[in-house]
Amino acid sequence: MWNPAAKGRKAMDRALLLLHFLRTKGLLRRWGKTLRSVKGILFTLVGMLVFVPWILSVFFAPRSQSSVDPATMRRFGPLGLLLYAILSIALSTGERVLYFTPAEIGFLFPAPFSRKSLLRFKIIGVVLGCAISTIFISVGFGQGNRRPLQAYVGLLFVLLFFHLMGMAVSLAAEAFGAMARTFRRRLALGLVAILLAAALISLGRSFMELTPSEMLARVEASPVIKYASMPMRPFVETFTAERIWPDMIGWAAVCAAMTFAMGLLVFVTDAQYLESSAASSEKMYQRMLRVRKGGLVASSTKPVKTGFKLAMLPWLGGAGPILWRQLASALRSPWRMLLVFAVVLLPIFLIPPMPNRPQDSIFLSLGMGLWFTVMLTPMIAFDFRGDVDRMEVLKTLPTSPIALVIGQVLTPVLMIWVPQMVGVACMAVIREGFQAEHLIAAAIGLPAIFLLIGIENLLFLFFPTRMAAANPADVSAFGRQIFLMLAKIFSLAVTLGVSALVGVGVVYLFGAGRFVGFAAALVVACLFASILIPLMAFAFLRYDVARDTPA
Repeated sequence: MWNPAAKGRKAMDRALLLLHFLRTKGLLRRWGKTLRSVKGILFTLVGMLVFVPWILSVFFAPRSQSSVDPATMRRFGPLGLLLYAILSIALSTGERVLYFTPAEIGFLFPAPFSRKSLLRFKIIGVVLGCAISTIFISVGFGQGNRRPLQAYVGLLFVLLFFHLMGMAVSLAAEAFGAMARTFRRRLALGLVAILLAAALISLGRSFMELTPSEMLARVEASPVIKYASMPMRPFVETFTAERIWPDMIGWAAVCAAMTFAMGLLVFVTDAQYLESSAASSEKMYQRMLRVRKGGLVASSTKPVKTGFKLAMLPWLGGAGPILWRQLASALRSPWRMLLVFAVVLLPIFLIPPMPNRPQDSIFLSLGMGLWFTVMLTPMIAFDFRGDVDRMEVLKTLPTSPIALVIGQVLTPVLMIWVPQMVGVACMAVIREGFQAEHLIAAAIGLPAIFLLIGIENLLFLFFPTRMAAANPADVSAFGRQIFLMLAKIFSLAVTLGVSALVGVGVVYLFGAGRFVGFAAALVVACLFASILIPLMAFAFLRYDVARDTPA
């Protein structure tokens, strides 16, 4: 019998499937568009040169390099997945699992699509996204256990199951309101309390005499822990299966049944989620915009009003007001400042003191601090990278490009160098006592940090892009990050190496003292860093707002 309603639902489902196809086609078209430019080809080649050998190493790496013990994974893997499930239920806010992009909200929500049709659309997108992202995740695991197919299938079902579980929990919380959200957290805390009680009972009275591995073995052997983690066992067995048939296929069938049941639970929980999903998607989109404009740490921080007011700086040829604006913006992000302080001060706690040779621990801390700085610079974008949407305003300012560059770059340099100075002072007071090497470490850090920030901005001005790529699977974006990392490491190594050679040469060839040699090395390092200022000014002058501003 002809059913017009069923026929209409099938037509809507086909339309939603077509949207997934068009989205994939658009991503491929965007990637192909990047290959039409020199920078797109360059970054894609760099990305392929790193990614392709990584993939090939999975299949051709020696078996002796295996880092995953299947027996250990089977024993402790279910417990780890169980703890992850409880934490995801307790800490999840539901924003990511029901996230629709603003374009999807504007196009799909007013259309005559039912809530279940939109859920099917979302689940299909989750399946496609997990299928692609699992390729990248399973590469590292596949290299460890030498079974890439088992690693891919096991991780795929893990990602799908936990994502669907998050959707089911969020829909249930939406259906029952705030009481359900409170009950969800209480349930998670209750499960944690039960597991802790079972762990303490299994340890017995002699737990203080046990090593960490023995404690973990006692906890894993507890009957309560075993029964509670039993639902997670099929995923671990699929991941560590020795043979494709019948081991992997049998356990994968169980994982598929559990994932399918979780998907049915999502559809059974018919909640009025559209309004809350639109609100949470708006929050996620604004967070993404903050990432693309202000760096990775900006996703979790918003500008806040503080009682402290920064006095206007002198003119300084036009660099003063620009530096003041960037410093004022940085001071309105106190949590970001605290995070930078924590990362920069971390080497003090990681490097043990060396009473016999304190200078070794000082320079080792300096080296580790510079390495952390290499990783930290993308998170601090109070410069040209954060002003990607204000470039037309910067072009109209009545100041020279040199002064503009100095004013733009100094804020992130000071944000890293000032905590480094605090760390050096803490080392001098708490650990070794004041040494001449403390002064050397504090002084050499300034041109090194300026060099790293300058390389970041120089590459941005020549090859402008957003702080976060719009498409995570874009090989050219991956190649850009690799190229930027190599450029920073190479520039830092050349600068410090040449400076050290000059300093040593001055000491041994001219018989000067070590402070004279250090001064010569510092001058050379400052010269290397200062070369970037006219290069950035030239790149700013050739920046075309209409042509180069990224989408």
